[in-house]
Amino acid sequence: MKKIFAILFMLTMLFSASALAEEVILPDPGYYFGRSYDGYMIEFDEYPKAEFDAYTTLLINKYGLEITDAHSGKYDEFFFMKIPGVENSKVFVSCFQDSEGVFGMEFDFGKSITLSALEVYTASAECAICGGDAVCDTCGGKGYLEMTAYGSKDTVRVACTGGCTEGKCLACGAGIDLPIPAQDTKTYTPPIVGNDGLIVMSPEQYLEIEPCNQITISDDACYVYHYDKCGREWSGRGSNEKWAMMESYVQALVDSGYYEVSDYEQGSYATIWCIRYIGPAETITGGYDIQVKSYGGRCSVYYRIATVSADDLQEKLIYFNMDDPTPDPDDPSPILETCDVCNGDRKCRYCRGKGTDGITGRDCAVCDRGKCPACGGSGHK
Repeated sequence: MKKIFAILFMLTMLFSASALAEEVILPDPGYYFGRSYDGYMIEFDEYPKAEFDAYTTLLINKYGLEITDAHSGKYDEFFFMKIPGVENSKVFVSCFQDSEGVFGMEFDFGKSITLSALEVYTASAECAICGGDAVCDTCGGKGYLEMTAYGSKDTVRVACTGGCTEGKCLACGAGIDLPIPAQDTKTYTPPIVGNDGLIVMSPEQYLEIEPCNQITISDDACYVYHYDKCGREWSGRGSNEKWAMMESYVQALVDSGYYEVSDYEQGSYATIWCIRYIGPAETITGGYDIQVKSYGGRCSVYYRIATVSADDLQEKLIYFNMDDPTPDPDDPSPILETCDVCNGDRKCRYCRGKGTDGITGRDCAVCDRGKCPACGGSGHK
C-alpha cells in the first residue's frame, strides 16, 4: 500500500512540475502603461503606435515570443505571437482607431500566460537593437546607401536596404518587421519610376536579378511577374536573401514619393506588401496598384493594368508570346471601380481586417480572414 501511495505521490509531483513548467509570466499591460485595463482593451488619447511598438518589442526581445502572423494598415495593426514550444501561449496585441475615433490597444493571452507587474513603459527606454543611439547599423545613420545608377556610371543614393527611416534604428524607430512608412519629404528620387510614377522598373531591371520565368494576367486585372525561389523559405525552395531584395524593391517604390504601403500581411507561409499610387496623375483608386507577394518559395509582383506598367513589359510580352493587356486610352470606361463597402481598403468593416472577433479568437462571423465580404478583398466592385 505504501508503494502505491509513493507512486501516486511521485506522479502527482511530476504532473504538477509539468504544469508549472508550462506557465509563462509576461508584463501586465495595465501596469506597464499605467492605464485602466479591463483584461481586453486600453484606451489612449492618440494613436498608440509607439506604445504598440514598445510592448511588442519587449515581448519579442526580452521574453522570447515569436511572430506567427501580422497585419499593418494606416490605423490598424496587430501581431499574433507565441512562446516557441509552449502550448496555449498565444498572444494577440493590436493598436487601432475605430470608426468612432477611439484610439486603443487590444490584448488576448493564452491560458499558459500569467500577467504580472514586471515592467513599466518609458518612451525613452534603451533599445536592445541599437543600444540606445537610435542609429541604423546598415547605413550608419545616413538613411541611404550609394550605388551606381541603372544604365549609367553615375553614383546615386538609394534607400537603406535595412529598411530604416532617415537613418533611424528600425527596432525603436519603426517597429520590428513592420511595413515601411512613406516619408513626407524626399531629398532624392531613385531612378525606379517615370511618367509621374506610372511606369516603374521591374524587379529584374532595378535589382539586376534573374528574369521572371512567367507572366500571367490575374482575375483582378493585374499582369503578374512570377519569380521562382525568391520567396520566404519553405519546402527547401525559397531564398530569404532574395526575398530581402524584393523588400528593398518595395522600399525604393516608397522612397520615390509616388507610392505608399497601403497594407501589409505576414502569415506562416506568405508575406504580402500592397502598394498604392499617390502621385499627381488621376488614377482609379483601390486597395493597391502594385503588390509584392511571397508564397511557398515563390514571389509574384502584381501591376494593376489600369494604373501602372512595368518598364520592360512590352519586351516581356513578346518573349512570352502574350497580347498587350494595357487598356485602350481612347476608351473612357474604367476597368475597375472602387468597392462601395470597404472604400477600396479591402478590409472587413466588422472586424477591421483582423479576421477574428478579438475576444475569443474565433473567426469573424462576417468575413473570410479579414477580407471585405462585398469585394472578396480586391478593393473593387
